[in-house]
Amino acid sequence: MTTPVITIDADARVIDAAEQLSANGITSMPVLDGDGRLVGMISELDILRGRLAHDPRSHLRRDQHDMPDPDKTVRSVMTPVAVCLTEFADVADIAETMVDGDMRAIPIVDGPHILGIVSRRDLLRTLVRSNETIAAEIRARLEGQPGVPEDCAVSVNDGIVTIVGRFQTTSEREVVDALARTVSGVQRVHLKGGH
Repeated sequence: MTTPVITIDADARVIDAAEQLSANGITSMPVLDGDGRLVGMISELDILRGRLAHDPRSHLRRDQHDMPDPDKTVRSVMTPVAVCLTEFADVADIAETMVDGDMRAIPIVDGPHILGIVSRRDLLRTLVRSNETIAAEIRARLEGQPGVPEDCAVSVNDGIVTIVGRFQTTSEREVVDALARTVSGVQRVHLKGGH
């Protein structure tokens, strides 16, 4: 999650939103009302829609002069927020929501107030962690935990984790599996060793 979040007021000018997106290298940002509550998102597409005039030398269209002036406030072009998640949302659920809804970013909220934002870029960063970093973090989480066999061997290959241990019960396997899956960058977990 990215914090602090770059936001804009719903009554700000559209050109101010365009400047903020461009200056900060982001593709969308949350829109807040006067009380600081999240009311929408504004994206590059929201800003571009109907805002660029066609070059008359390139088109034979004659209806250009009949088009209304573009809206001037963020409130008039933003997309009302339909999807927000809490800070306890699962990363996989966030990714599925983005893919299914063709979304670039999802606000993370506590009630009506924004805590942060998760973008596609934030999610991609979790996938590019090194195998060594992921393995070290898993080992640290497993070490000394009740219900975890001693001397578990952890290896990682492109986010695919293999843990070899002397598991005595199904419960031990479940604990190790759950702890490993909490590490950022883990895509799958395979447990080897019997009980």
